[in-house]
Amino acid sequence: RLEANRGSAAARNAGIRAAAHDLIAWLDADDFWDTDHLATVTPLIERCSDAAVAFGRVRFVDRSNRIPWGLAAPCPGPVDLLSESARRCVVPIMAAVTRRTACLDVGGFRESLRAAVDFDLWLRLAVRWPFVWTPQVTANYRWRHAPSQVSADIARQHRSIWQSRMLVRAELQASPASPRASAMDAPMREQWRTELAGAWQQRDLATVRLLLGLPGVPGEEGPFAARLRRFLGLAGPAAPTRASSFAREA
Repeated sequence: RLEANRGSAAARNAGIRAAAHDLIAWLDADDFWDTDHLATVTPLIERCSDAAVAFGRVRFVDRSNRIPWGLAAPCPGPVDLLSESARRCVVPIMAAVTRRTACLDVGGFRESLRAAVDFDLWLRLAVRWPFVWTPQVTANYRWRHAPSQVSADIARQHRSIWQSRMLVRAELQASPASPRASAMDAPMREQWRTELAGAWQQRDLATVRLLLGLPGVPGEEGPFAARLRRFLGLAGPAAPTRASSFAREA
């Protein structure tokens, strides 16, 4: 128990430090596992010594119209998921088993963030290690739009996800020895353009402004983004921001 509420990242980091085993599974208070979750997912990571994360898929409880979350295709073996992790959160945290040593090596959850902290951790782990998974549904996510549920604040989650992308990319660029410094450029650029077009079609101007205000999105914006800037009276693309200052904004 922590003396002060410092967010889920700090609480999970305290758990990582206290853990005695090298494999850690996650379960928040409002979610639940199938009875065979650990028996199904744990052997995946035990068989793959180079994998940092193993996971199954998640069914949404109380939202019957949503398809299960996770990767539906069978896993051929440990897979590099950096590009996919830069696009979306591929790992439902309540369905994951992670290596404690890998979590510690990347510094655990980023405590400067209060939302989408799992997206940020998976992205940083994917920079260095492959993941392994099963398309079997093994866990349950109780999704509801209650004010107390952080994931109900979609705008906050969205902004935090983009902050994580920019932070991880800046950290890679700051490490000349990293061979993956530009590995996130293409998926980030593709995701940015897709989200911008979708937000404009839905007339979601708050998201449009968020995306156009991001610092240093890789690649040229193109004429569509330039027209949106003129329409909204916005300045040109923001200058790239150093990872340290972007973390303070997060």
